[in-house]
Amino acid sequence: MDERTRKRDAYAVAAVARGAAAPRAFPGAEERELEELGFPTAIHREVEAFLGPIPQPEVLREYDHVLPGLAERIVAWTENEADHRRTVERSLVQLSWGGLWVAFVLALATILGGMVLAWYGRSVAGVVGIVGALAGLVIVFLAGRIRGMPDGFDDPAAKPSAS
Repeated sequence: MDERTRKRDAYAVAAVARGAAAPRAFPGAEERELEELGFPTAIHREVEAFLGPIPQPEVLREYDHVLPGLAERIVAWTENEADHRRTVERSLVQLSWGGLWVAFVLALATILGGMVLAWYGRSVAGVVGIVGALAGLVIVFLAGRIRGMPDGFDDPAAKPSAS
């Protein structure tokens, strides 16, 4: 064992003697040596977690035991938060549809303007207006596809999941 490893092991032994947790492993030390020094050779740790807006019923009961009515407040807060989230999502969808309508009207006006210009003898300007409007629509569509944005709200598989 080199000097550096010996010093690290000595610091760890001193730390455990002061009450600190034993390190997971000493490089170069055998399990038997660790047991002789009083280190545990296995550490068992349990971690409990939950995923979701509302804690598990046992946890809610414990909260209610600590502060009566706290579980009911947590559930009410979660319900209010979910309502707020749905309201925000609904308004974002409405804004998105509004933007689609504005883009449609602008593209239609540009195409019709190009057709009118072509009708009155300005064929180059008319064609440029029509092609420019269509190219803009294609570019916006392709940019949305490349970024992974869904092209419709009706397809549940295209929407990112909230959980």
